[in-house]
Amino acid sequence: MHVTGTTTSSVLDEFASIVGLLLCISVMMSFISIRTESIKWTLLLERMANILFGIAIVGIALILLILLKTFWLE
Repeated sequence: MHVTGTTTSSVLDEFASIVGLLLCISVMMSFISIRTESIKWTLLLERMANILFGIAIVGIALILLILLKTFWLE
């Protein structure tokens, strides 16, 4: 599936894939931090998961702004 609706790969498609990967990694880190018994690892994994989640949310917002500019404002 292509975000842009074309069969050729675009920068936006690649960016959407990276954002999806960041979200998956963030979820896995959060899950592992819940399951681990070490306080040190819990804090470290949760901090990294929060950072990746924040970056992914900003990425989603940027994708939406680009799509809005591309399809609605033209």
